Amino acid sequence: MNWLAGAQHDFAVYWLLVARVGGFWSAAPVLGSQIVPTTVKAPAVAVLALAMLPVVGARPGGLAAVAASLPTAIVPYAGMVVRELVLGLALGFLAQVVLVAVQVGGQLIDTQMGFSVVNVIDPTYGQSVPLMGEFLLTAGLVIFLLVGGDHLLITALALSYRAVPLGAPSPLLSVGSQSFAAIGWAFEAALGVAMPILGVGIIVNLGLGLLGRAAPQLNILATGLPAQILFGIATLMVALPGIMAVLAQMAPESYQQMVQLLGR
Repeated sequence: MNWLAGAQHDFAVYWLLVARVGGFWSAAPVLGSQIVPTTVKAPAVAVLALAMLPVVGARPGGLAAVAASLPTAIVPYAGMVVRELVLGLALGFLAQVVLVAVQVGGQLIDTQMGFSVVNVIDPTYGQSVPLMGEFLLTAGLVIFLLVGGDHLLITALALSYRAVPLGAPSPLLSVGSQSFAAIGWAFEAALGVAMPILGVGIIVNLGLGLLGRAAPQLNILATGLPAQILFGIATLMVALPGIMAVLAQMAPESYQQMVQLLGR
């Protein structure tokens, strides 16, 4: 019966792995997208949890030591599962924030250009989003994959098992402060993405206002919106290479946010 007891211990370790990996997968960008069906997500989480076994077993004593450190009572073990799930969700949320910044920047651009009432359905999140917000988010997701953002996500997940081993206290107290810091960075990045279009939009509005005072007979309301759209699109075309360079920094930034949460 020793092999049966060992199998039960290994199964208990595996479920803890599934909890952290599943929470991370459901909240992380690209991986947790609604485009990925549940029939793919569930096997992927199971396989990725298996892939994390060597990382967990690399500590002194291997998996046997990890299993021996786990509680045998159901209530403490359930609490440990919940803690692993919350840690995975926190890591995925920090990775997701940087892409939300891109979408917020696009929404600011939509407001300036007059596209705020034009919405499209975002298949990634399954909700209605402004036009430029969806454009920049799609571009951000493509660049995120091109620069190896998915590899960085899995690397950060593997690092989490070294920084916070199974059974060790999780840095849940720092989740709130790190999340606020990530949200602050996201708004700063959103302003950086939208700043060129916002600046030109302000100049165009000032020019239209002066023109309206100089020639009151002109219908500024009829000509203002097309002018905002025209100058906004022209500015976006000029500033697009710089915006793409900013988007290319999103994947390393998401990795750094997760590393800071882990205290490494």
